[in-house]
Amino acid sequence: MQMKEKLISFRKEAGFTQQQIAELLGLDRSTYSCYETGKVRVPLRKLQQLAVIYNLDLNAFDTSAVLHLCSDMAKENEKLRMKDLTREERMFLAKMRMLKSDGKLEALEEAMNKLSQDED
Repeated sequence: MQMKEKLISFRKEAGFTQQQIAELLGLDRSTYSCYETGKVRVPLRKLQQLAVIYNLDLNAFDTSAVLHLCSDMAKENEKLRMKDLTREERMFLAKMRMLKSDGKLEALEEAMNKLSQDED
């Protein structure tokens, strides 16, 4: 299944309209529609947001596409700059980095996954 087919399938399975997903992503519906038709490649950041919305692993979309997007980002040197974030976002990112350096991030992610499975 191609990326565009997966975008449609995941959206419909979750019960969203294109307009609703576009709003969640901060896009016009026409822009999101271009993702689903394959006219425009989904930026990695938007793909990450979709994974969160649908509660999926990023690789659920298409491993080769994800790798390609990561490569594109590296080429364009699109690094997240702390100064561009709000105070709350900077604090959250710093805490996540601290958890990761302490080896606790994986345990936290496992606990969160377990909680989400228990809710289902």
